[in-house]
Amino acid sequence: MLNRTAVIGVTLDHFDGFTPSTLLGGLKILGIEFVEISHSIFNELEVFSEKLGSITTGFHLPIVHETGWDMSCTAHKNEINDLIDKLNQNKEKLNIHHVICHPPEKNKENNSIETSEKFLFDNLKRLDLPVYMENTPHYHPEKFIEFFSRAKKQLGDKIAGVCYDAPHFFISGYDPVEEYQKMTDKIGCIHLSDCEKNKDVHLPFDSGILPVNKILKTIRHTKFKGFVTLEILPHSLKDLDAYINSYMKTLHYLNYKKYIYTKIRLIFLSPLIKKFFN
Repeated sequence: MLNRTAVIGVTLDHFDGFTPSTLLGGLKILGIEFVEISHSIFNELEVFSEKLGSITTGFHLPIVHETGWDMSCTAHKNEINDLIDKLNQNKEKLNIHHVICHPPEKNKENNSIETSEKFLFDNLKRLDLPVYMENTPHYHPEKFIEFFSRAKKQLGDKIAGVCYDAPHFFISGYDPVEEYQKMTDKIGCIHLSDCEKNKDVHLPFDSGILPVNKILKTIRHTKFKGFVTLEILPHSLKDLDAYINSYMKTLHYLNYKKYIYTKIRLIFLSPLIKKFFN
């Protein structure tokens, strides 16, 4: 079912001693309705699912620089099989709407791109969830669209669309606004955070040099109704205000009605949120 407005959420993982299930409490106070989770969630599956409530989730599949493998790594067949089983068995329990997948990335294996892609596509076929393909850093936009087209040809409607990552385009030297406009009809998910010139450091808005306002205006102009994940990774609790401000700015551009509602809530609940994280 198509959303009536963009759904704004955040990346959720362990942070500063807090587990994802604990952090859910603070996010619920803020009124967040969507979170993007990863493989680490299975370390506390039962507790997390009990606290999740009606919050929708997306699941980011493993990537090489974080786990040492991704879904295209033939040497990690056992780990991949285990993950596919867990996702298929727990998709309802975790309210998973979709998964996010990268193209094959450089790793210690010496497989050809054809071998890696075939293994990736074969694995994705076994997932009982829609897949959004994410553009990755230093991947030429045209090459990414060619990869997306091959994935679509092999997997059909299982490929739900593109996950547009603005910082990935920016640090690779491409205009993120132009790239968004080129693939608007394919985009169903968006990743946003601020960044440095050549490094994707997942900063709160207005902490780096990404043209955030211009990107948000462009997204609003297209009446985007998919999922927007703020991939912001606070370095400490001192970043809490900047984290909340980034969420509020996104609401202001893409879901103004909820922005007003949340702004009023924050007048009364801001002390509670700060107390929660202290």
